[in-house]
Amino acid sequence: MSAFTQAIKNSAEYEGVENSIKKGFLPQGVLGLIPVMKAHLVSAVTGGLEKKALVVVPDDATAVRLCEDLTALGVSALQYPSRSLSFYTTDSQSYEYEQKRIKVLRRMIDNRCDVVVASAEASLSYTVPPEILKQKSVLLKKDEDTTLENIIMSLNCAGYTRVDAVEGVGQFSVRGGIVDFFSPDDEEPVRIELWGDTVDTMCHFDVSTQRRTVNIDEILIAPSKEIIIDDNNELIEKIEKLASSIRGKKTDIIREKLYSDIDRLKGGLSVGSADKYLPLIYSPATIFDYAKDYLLFAVETGGIKEKVSSSQKLLLEDIKACVDDGTLCKGLDKFSLTFNELIEKYEDFKRVENEIMENPLDSLCNFDENTLKTNLEIAGFSIPEVKVQEVASRYVVQAGMVSEWFNNPPSPGQPSTKERYLKYFDEDTVNKYMLDVQNYLTGREISLKTNAVFINATK
Repeated sequence: MSAFTQAIKNSAEYEGVENSIKKGFLPQGVLGLIPVMKAHLVSAVTGGLEKKALVVVPDDATAVRLCEDLTALGVSALQYPSRSLSFYTTDSQSYEYEQKRIKVLRRMIDNRCDVVVASAEASLSYTVPPEILKQKSVLLKKDEDTTLENIIMSLNCAGYTRVDAVEGVGQFSVRGGIVDFFSPDDEEPVRIELWGDTVDTMCHFDVSTQRRTVNIDEILIAPSKEIIIDDNNELIEKIEKLASSIRGKKTDIIREKLYSDIDRLKGGLSVGSADKYLPLIYSPATIFDYAKDYLLFAVETGGIKEKVSSSQKLLLEDIKACVDDGTLCKGLDKFSLTFNELIEKYEDFKRVENEIMENPLDSLCNFDENTLKTNLEIAGFSIPEVKVQEVASRYVVQAGMVSEWFNNPPSPGQPSTKERYLKYFDEDTVNKYMLDVQNYLTGREISLKTNAVFINATK
């Protein structure tokens, strides 16, 4: 920790902010900080609370500078960049920014970074969902049994390009029983040598000299692109279903372009643009889905709103142009969250929780002497005496506990928490929220303050 960061931690103002965060009094606003002091504040809060953080800033340039400042303070910080979407067929396409994003997302999954800094545009753009990224990542270990064909298939399925000699990220080459590849999640390419059907040696090597640098025992083949099409038949079915639903003046043009991509897929070729099929290939997911246990810092909220507005205006103009020429259509027209959707997603659940907890006669709400006395009097008891004693406890949350919390009614004849949420949201939304809570809490030690009640009443 730097001397400046320590100085911040010793200030009364910082102590107030940290204590408020610990108590869950959020959001907290901090004004009047110069850029470098914002890095010190993030460093102090994450270090003091032993929490990871997602920092959203107006643009990529600000994200790069803040990331550099955090790195200089000894914080393991990564920038999550925005990227351009390509809806038209191109002869060549750079995946540099996609690969940088994959690197950040993989390290968030593996808990190998402390702070992620993202521009507003990057944070709201759709990407590969966490569960899919995990599924499409393959771990190889020294001395394990596998075949050359299996390794090549894993690399092809992960979107790597076969070349004569590996020179950059997302490439692989094969020479006899030797496989070289460069994963977005690694700093150097990897060389694997097979002895028969066994991984004999694994090492990093230098691209320029092709010489080995460090021997390793395992390596992860992470996807080299955000959008991976590993089942052509499944995508063909989805495109055919979409094509059959198209109605309107441009129906013939849209269907012609969709069926052209279907023919390419049936012929074993890739579609002209994978980006346009993002809404069909993945369920909507953003970097926020990777940051469930992270503190969220919004730096320069006015600038964030302005940049989100301008970037989404440009994206909508691009989408409209593509819709006009039949390249995109309904069902292939949403590629990011809007700022309002993000805020509403959070505020809706908080609003419902508040409504549920507002009624003191509801058996789900927290009680005290007064609410219990009121309940007893309504039930016909005279002169009830109530004493509530607070008892503290700690335990580790198991996955089954979370399901029980949502599905079991708090008392006979009362609706469960899930049933209460279903009055406000559809079942898919509630189930996803329950899964998010389960993933967040499972395996964590939590502390509770439980009320033990002593009642003396006559009826």
